[in-house]
Amino acid sequence: MHRAADLKAFTLEGLSVVGEQVRVLPGAVNNLKGELKMLKNCMFQFATGSGVIISNTGLISLDEAKQLWRDHKAEFISYLKAGDTPEMTIWINCIDGFSYHETLWFVNSDSLVKNGRIYNLVEQGRDE
Repeated sequence: MHRAADLKAFTLEGLSVVGEQVRVLPGAVNNLKGELKMLKNCMFQFATGSGVIISNTGLISLDEAKQLWRDHKAEFISYLKAGDTPEMTIWINCIDGFSYHETLWFVNSDSLVKNGRIYNLVEQGRDE
């Protein structure tokens, strides 16, 4: 095992390390952004309160999940206004198709719709 200070210089996927300095090589940031956009570590779910699954993806990219959110937003609002209890979620940082543990966006029947926007209501605790 080598310490960074012991290494004179090496290059690793767009990073140049010389001594203790790390430099980003030209084009590496754009390549990294592209790789992150293609990273499939998210999932999207949309279901009605009566248990009808409208969308339940496997692993997809964050961009794909956000697009599904936009595509289903009006439908979610119509279910909510009709008195149904829908839920819509983007799950992030998923390792596989079963790791539902961290959400980016979550809305359900406790959400409020105003001027076409969906708001989550958060109950604030009182200081004792």
